[in-house]
Amino acid sequence: MCGKLIVSGRSDSPEEEAGVRDRIEKLYNNARNAGAQELEIIEHPGRQYPHVLGSMAILSKRTGVIDVPAYHRAVRNAAESAGAMFLMKREFRQGESGRADLSDESGRIETIQTAHIINAAGLDSDVVASGFGLKDYSIRPNRGEYYRLNRTLPYAKLIYPLPSTESTALGVHYTFQLNGEAYAGPNSVWAEHKQDYRISMERSEFYQSLSRILDCYQETDLNPGYSGLRPRLFKGEQPIRDFVIAEFPDRVHHLLGIESPGLTSSPSLAEMMIKKILRN
Repeated sequence: MCGKLIVSGRSDSPEEEAGVRDRIEKLYNNARNAGAQELEIIEHPGRQYPHVLGSMAILSKRTGVIDVPAYHRAVRNAAESAGAMFLMKREFRQGESGRADLSDESGRIETIQTAHIINAAGLDSDVVASGFGLKDYSIRPNRGEYYRLNRTLPYAKLIYPLPSTESTALGVHYTFQLNGEAYAGPNSVWAEHKQDYRISMERSEFYQSLSRILDCYQETDLNPGYSGLRPRLFKGEQPIRDFVIAEFPDRVHHLLGIESPGLTSSPSLAEMMIKKILRN
C-alpha cells in the first residue's frame, strides 16, 4: 500500500480556493460514509510531501498499485485450477437463456449450453447484451491517454486532483508502476471507435493539468506513453454514471459500463455474481 493524496491543487482566486476546500471536505465525508478507512485530511500537504500544490489534501493510506497483467494471470490460473475452461479466438453471435452461439476464426458456429451466462465483455458488453435482446444500452469508447515522466517523485505516493463534478473521469494525476516508471494521466477524450488507441492531446495541455497539482515538472519531462479506452455507458442519449448489472433474459447477467474503478471492484463484483447465481 503506497497511499494516495487527493489534493486541492493550485487555485487562481480566493473564491476558487474556498470552493475546492469545501469539495475536499465533502469528498472526505462521502468516503467515510461509504466505508473507506484510514483517511486523513492534511493541511498544507506540500510541507510533508514536497512539490504538492494546494492548501489541503486527503491522504488515503489504503490505496496501492498492482501489476495488472500478473493479476490477470493469477485469476486465470485460479479459475482453470477450479475447472474453468477458456475458449480463445471466439466471437459471440447471439444467445438466449441457457445458450450462447459463438464462431471461431473459420466462421464455424458452436453452441455453448449453460445454466447461467455472465456478460462481462467490457467495451463490447453492449454488443453481447443486444445479442440477447437487451437493446436499451450502448457503449461509447472514451479514451484515457498517459504521458510518461522522465523521473519519479522522491516518495511513493499517488497524487490525484479533485475529481471533476461533470465526469466520471478522475482527472490527470501522477501515478507510477512497479517497474519504476512514472506517468501523468489519464485525460478524457472521445474515441472514434473501439480500437482507437492513439494519443491525441498535445503535451502542453497535459502539462497544464499536471502543473496544477505538482510543481516539479517541466513540459519537456513529458513523453507520449500509452492509452486505454473506458466503456462509457449510455441509455439512449442519456449517460449512465454508475455500473449497471441487469438480468435479461432469465439467467443471463450483464455487467455494463464497468469502467474505473472496475478493476479495483472486480473481486467484489465476482463475489456478488456468485452469490446471485447460487441463490437461483
